[in-house]
Amino acid sequence: GDNSGADGQFRLACQLITNSGWLAVACHCNGLNLRSMGKFQEAAEAFLDALEVQPGHLASVHALQFTKLSRENIKALVGRLHSVVKPARQFPLGLQLLADWEFQTGQKLQALEHSYHSAQLSVSAQQKQLLNWGAVPSLPEALIIGAPKSGTTSLAAALSTHPQLWMHPRKELHFLDGRWEWGQSWYRCQFPVFQAAAQIIRLEATPNYLQ
Repeated sequence: GDNSGADGQFRLACQLITNSGWLAVACHCNGLNLRSMGKFQEAAEAFLDALEVQPGHLASVHALQFTKLSRENIKALVGRLHSVVKPARQFPLGLQLLADWEFQTGQKLQALEHSYHSAQLSVSAQQKQLLNWGAVPSLPEALIIGAPKSGTTSLAAALSTHPQLWMHPRKELHFLDGRWEWGQSWYRCQFPVFQAAAQIIRLEATPNYLQ
C-alpha cells in the first residue's frame, strides 16, 4: 500500500515523544517505512536519528547494514555515524558498520583499525582474557556455508554459545562472493586472535559461499 502518509505521522511522533527509548523506536520505524518506499538515504538518516537519541540502538545498526546506499550517500552520512558510534565504545556492531563505511569512502587504514578493534570488543567476557591483543590479524579456522534458508542462522547461534568457538556476530560477511576486492587484510581484521593455548576456533557464516 501507499506508506507516504505514514511518513508524516512518524515525523510528528518524533517531535512529540520525549522518552529517549520510545523516540528511538519511533525514528527506527520511520526509517523502516522510508526504506519500504525506496527512500534509502532518508531511511538511513532516520536510523541515525535513532542512534543519536539512543547510542547502541542495535535494531537501527542492523537496519543501516541492510539499507541500499550509494557511495555518495555513505560519504554524506559517515560523519554522523562516526559521531554516534565512537562514544559508545563497547558497541562492536556499530563500530563494524563504521569501518565498512570508512573503507568504502577511502579511509582504509582507519577502517582496518576499527574492524580489528570491533572484533576484539565482540568476544565474551570469558574469552577476553584469552585474547592475544598484539597479534597480527589472521584468517579464521572455519566457515559455515550452505544454501539460503537452510538453517545456517540457527546453527551459527547455537555454535556461538560454545566457550571454545568464536562466531562473528555479523552474519554474512560476503568476503568471497562480494567483497573480494576489499582484500585479505580487511577479511583478517574481522577476526580477533586468541592465545594459541586457548585453542579457540574462529568462524563466520555466509551461506552464499556455496553458490
